[in-house]
Parts: sequence; structure tokens; C-alpha cells
Amino acid sequence: MDNDTASIIVSVFVSLSTVSFLLLAVGLFKPSFVIHRPSLQTRKGVFLVWGLSAIFLTGGGLLVAGIAEPTAETSPTSTYYVGAKSANVRECPSTSCKIIDSLSQNTPLAFPGDLFDRYPDWAEITFPNGQLGYVSKTTLSEKPVPESRLAPTDDSSSVGGITIGPWNDIQITTGQSYEFHFCEPSSAISGTTCGGLADTATDPKGGTPPYSFVKKSGFLPPGMALELNGTLRGSPTETGTYNFRLCAKDLYGGEGCQNLAVVVKEKETTEVLPPQETTLSADTALGITISGTCRLTKDEVNQDGDVVAHWYTVEFGGMASGPVGSYISYQSQKTMFEQYGYADSWQKLESSWTPDRGTEKRGVGDPSTTAWKYTLNNGYSGGSATNYFRIWIKNSGPFGGLFVEKELRVDCP
Repeated sequence: MDNDTASIIVSVFVSLSTVSFLLLAVGLFKPSFVIHRPSLQTRKGVFLVWGLSAIFLTGGGLLVAGIAEPTAETSPTSTYYVGAKSANVRECPSTSCKIIDSLSQNTPLAFPGDLFDRYPDWAEITFPNGQLGYVSKTTLSEKPVPESRLAPTDDSSSVGGITIGPWNDIQITTGQSYEFHFCEPSSAISGTTCGGLADTATDPKGGTPPYSFVKKSGFLPPGMALELNGTLRGSPTETGTYNFRLCAKDLYGGEGCQNLAVVVKEKETTEVLPPQETTLSADTALGITISGTCRLTKDEVNQDGDVVAHWYTVEFGGMASGPVGSYISYQSQKTMFEQYGYADSWQKLESSWTPDRGTEKRGVGDPSTTAWKYTLNNGYSGGSATNYFRIWIKNSGPFGGLFVEKELRVDCP
């Protein structure tokens, strides 16, 4: 019953009850106005009818008023939260309908039962302006998402608590060799994985290491490849912008991802020098020297007392010089009968320049010349181990075309 109809009925009942009460009052105080010389029995009957009429009419009016304006009761509601990274609100309950709004993760939504259960796959919501919208139930959760598992707000994603980066887009030119380490620090690289030793990787974070890097979608520049240990290396051959999605996965299927782009530009044919330096000076010339040694540190003995492996430490070192923006990088290769992956296997590059993504880079305020050192600790069984080491220094600043490379082989007895 709508409120207008109920109001009319209430008015009628009130009017009739008022007339009944007036007749009752007149009958009580002046019965001759109603019935001419009534007997006592007649007057009692009339009074009874008037009284009952008044009671029924008044009660009926109150009953109708109660129907028109029921007592306020709290209707049962169900509260849900947006469990997905976001939830689209559509103008009708179908994926083909227009999206009219979007709700962020953990947005609370309170539904009366009929609004949530009206459609099998959709929940109906009402905006403050009265407009209706529909949200897929697959995006809703009965409990809010814990803060530790909230979806990132940028283009990255995380499953199992793993996060990577963020890194800026990579700018390179054709015809030059490059090496980038997404596993940080580079000493956390262990063979084909990253962070094989507990707590050695600062990027990626979370999950259960070791991690493996993959290109989940997109394209890399021709001439460049991504290794499982997070090393992107190669020499690009074609210009362009190459977009891809980089992911790091752990042992249990967790992954952290980020969208990246490699921008490849054409190599400049002429070298542009800054106005303050028209020729290479002692401070701007690139140079690097290298020497290396190998020493046995211990023998690995089995329970029978037999030597099953030899542990060694290889040290390469020298001097490096270059202008601001120059960086030292390396590539090492170990040849042995069997490589051990024990907890004290490690490698590290050091200098007095500033560490930068697995390299040592001269920043503003760093000396033009620095001593550098690379240390490798590992083991082998039988025969001898041979370590090939290639070290180079490049400049990513005004003298970006400069490049010096040295290579050395060290044999361990």
C-alpha cells in the first residue's frame, strides 16, 4: 500500500471515529437529542453500539497508520569488499554492458539480501544519486584483503608477496654491447638463478628464493636475450621501442612483475663533446688494467677422509679511470669438472666508485681513477679449474662512445 492511499484511509477512519465519539457524548449528556423518550434498555444498546464503533474506527485508523508508516527496523545486510585490484561497475548485469564506474580494492559494499541475491552472478548497488549499477560477484570478497597482499597501484603485480623493481625504461643504442642485472646485487646471481643463497638478494624481495626471471609477454630488441638469473645482455641491432613484461618467479609459483620498455636509438656517427671539454684529458680518458690470481682455501673431505673437492678463491683486480658516467662491468666463466653450490659460494665486484645495478659507476664527486677488485669463491672436484674473466669500462655520459675491454684467464691447480 502506498503512502497516499494509506493517508486517505486514515483520514476517513479518523473522521468516522470523531463522529462516533460526538454521538456517544451527546447520547450520554442529552439522550433526548438522539432518541425521543428512550427506554433505559434502548439507551444502553445505543451507547454500546456507539462505543464499539468508536473503538473499532480508532483502532482501524491506528492500524492503517502503522501499515503506512511501519516502525523503523534494521533490515539484515551483508557487507562485502572488492577483493580484486579493481571492480568495474556496469549499467546492467552483463559483461557486454557499459562500464559506468570503477571501485578500488577493499572498497566496502553493504547489500540488503535481495539486492545481493537478485542475480546469480551480479550484485546490485545504488549510488547516492539513485543510479543503479552492477558488480560481478567474482570481484567481491567477504573479508578485506590484508595490507601485505594488496595489489600494487602501478602497472606492477605481485603473487605470493614477491616484488621487483621498480626500474626505469632502458635507453640503449645500436651496435654496442650491454649488460643489465635485474638481480640485485649481482653477487646474488648463482648460476641460472638469483638469490640461491638465503637473504643475498635485495631485489627481488619476498616469496621463497631462489628466483628465476622470465619475459611473460612482449618483445626484446633483436640481438638481446634475458637469462633466467635476471641478466639482460646483448647488442641491439634494430632501433625502436620494445615493450615487455618482466616477472620473477620463486620455488612455489609466486611471482612479481613489472612492465618495462627498452628504447633502442641509432648509434651516433659523430661524437658530441661538452663545451667545457673539447679533447680527452687525463680526467676523461678511459683506461683499465687487470691481473689475477687463484689460491686454494680448503679441501672438502667426506666421511671416509677422502678429499672430494677443492675450494679456491680467485681474485682479479686492477685500476680503472674515466669521466663521470663511466662504469665498470664484467663477465666471468668457470670451467671445472663439477661446480659446487654451497653456502659460501659467492662473487663480488668492488671499487671506490658508486655501486649501480651490479656495476661500479663513477658519480659526481668520485675520483677519476679507482682500484677495482673482483673476488670469486667456489669449489671443484678433480683435475683443475679454469676461470675466464672479461672486464670492461664504458661511459654512459658525454663520452658514451668510449669503450675499453680486457680479458684474463686464470688456472687453479
